[in-house]
Amino acid sequence: MKVLKPKKQGNLDGACGFYSVTNAVNLLTEIEPDITFRCLIESMLQDKNPMCFVDGMERGTLKDIISRTFKKLNSDELELVDEDTGESYVPNLKCSIPYWQTEPYNRDDFINSMKEVDMDKTGVVAIIGYDYRPDEDGVEYSHWTVVKKVTEKNLITFDSSDERKLIPWSKVRISSRGDDKSYHTKRPYFIFPKDVFLITNQSE
Repeated sequence: MKVLKPKKQGNLDGACGFYSVTNAVNLLTEIEPDITFRCLIESMLQDKNPMCFVDGMERGTLKDIISRTFKKLNSDELELVDEDTGESYVPNLKCSIPYWQTEPYNRDDFINSMKEVDMDKTGVVAIIGYDYRPDEDGVEYSHWTVVKKVTEKNLITFDSSDERKLIPWSKVRISSRGDDKSYHTKRPYFIFPKDVFLITNQSE
């Protein structure tokens, strides 16, 4: 008799971009995740294809949705209240895309630039896009995730799915998006610099 198991979040959708932004904001602010998620959906529905919730989204769509969502979260329209102090507050969320129009000089240059990502010390978290390509027989997929800290050896994630909580740089290739469909058994993670969003909360 076949044993059925319930599908988990992510089994049937490509909503990792939405969850990545929600998790990044959750790390940096007191905003309840359901508020951020609702703002993201409203931003998407303005003029984006709603099927991106199922099919996943490219960086241009994610950029626009982040911009609209942060504009709303940074306003006093939501009347956010700190649960500990009872005082109202307005965050100052910012997003930068360091490699939107350029490429890092080399692998070391990219890794060094990512070392500013440290939620506790610098107040910077990253949303990164990568492909996972293990080998011709393995399961390939693309994914957006949050990185809360980067060290000399690892990326430490804060992920919405069952991804690794620690991705070693030794398993990462730095790549450009395009027609490159190569596999790499030792370095199955293909990170794309153009798909790196740095998120901060600059409120005092």
